[in-house]
Amino acid sequence: MHAIILAGGMGTRLRPLTNTIPKPLMPLANMPFVDRVIRYLAGHGVERVTLALGYQADCFKRHIARTKYPIDVGYVVEDEPLGTGGAVRLAARDREEQVVVMNGDILTDLDLAAMIASHVQRGADISISLKRVADPSRYGLVLTGADGTVLGFVEKPGSGEAATDEINAGIYFFEPWVVGEIPISGSCSLERELFPTLIDRGARVIGYRQNCYWNDLSTPDDYLLAHRDILRRAISADVPGNKVNGTWIGEGVEISPRAEVEAPAVIGDGCHIAAGAHVGRYSVLGRGTVLARRARVERSVVWERNRLEEDCRLSGAILGDGCVVYPEVELPEGAVCASGTRIPAKSHSVREAAGAGAVAIGDGRHSGTGVQGVRQLSSSR
Repeated sequence: MHAIILAGGMGTRLRPLTNTIPKPLMPLANMPFVDRVIRYLAGHGVERVTLALGYQADCFKRHIARTKYPIDVGYVVEDEPLGTGGAVRLAARDREEQVVVMNGDILTDLDLAAMIASHVQRGADISISLKRVADPSRYGLVLTGADGTVLGFVEKPGSGEAATDEINAGIYFFEPWVVGEIPISGSCSLERELFPTLIDRGARVIGYRQNCYWNDLSTPDDYLLAHRDILRRAISADVPGNKVNGTWIGEGVEISPRAEVEAPAVIGDGCHIAAGAHVGRYSVLGRGTVLARRARVERSVVWERNRLEEDCRLSGAILGDGCVVYPEVELPEGAVCASGTRIPAKSHSVREAAGAGAVAIGDGRHSGTGVQGVRQLSSSR
């Protein structure tokens, strides 16, 4: 069975992190997320995967070249944005078989085999996974009849205007002929163009419901939540390292006997945690990260090769690769720092830190002499 992973998006809501790395390659509990998606598909009988790439495709090419997968993994690259339908057309060319299509940013334990069995039993042409969510205004909705037949789609309704709480969960199963219905040139959206057109022509499009875990990692809050859910085992997922007293610890880690690590947490290979430092529960430290004396990390995700100097504190924050947080800095709840960020000593807010470096807060595209690419979320957890 062949699967296509749609991985060409820009991940704008995760800026500034995605300025230098595409969202599917962001680490999730110290493993590139796309590798988790590929393992998920392999575990459900998929024999080969094609990544449909666009934004920062070279990052994927390098990663695929140096990674050993349990199944065949290839890729295609859009020369111009083709939409979800155009990406499927490009990735599925010359194939005459049923195909799984999956967005490249979904963490789920959906039983894909059960979805396919339902598809066959119900004689569907297209099956679409559905998920009930508390706030459907963030997503595209799927309207279904009493028997689960898909009647139509609603794109991100306004608050309080949703006709249903069931969203398109971004996993599809197609009969072979469906791919041939995608226009051979130009951009095409599966959800807004192909599916409605085929429904109008009488195709049997079925919504598949299953009570499963689902997170699309769209925002920094979603990203932090995914880590917490993995560590508290709300979803089963491999975590690199040896589990010791509830914490996953990698190779070559040095932890002072006077440091404190609160489980569950993840400490990557080669990390150094000095005396008086504290790693709080639901925190993840990437490979080669250093916590100096009395540095504290609470409910935060810190990527690789970061250095947190003495008496600094992170709470509910995300740091990209290679950041330095200087002494006595306090990063507040919701701070998101791009790779390579330098935060001056004794800064007590993201805005104060950015002001010290004369750098804008926002999407991280600006640069300056001090803090670069720092963002503070406007929403609270």
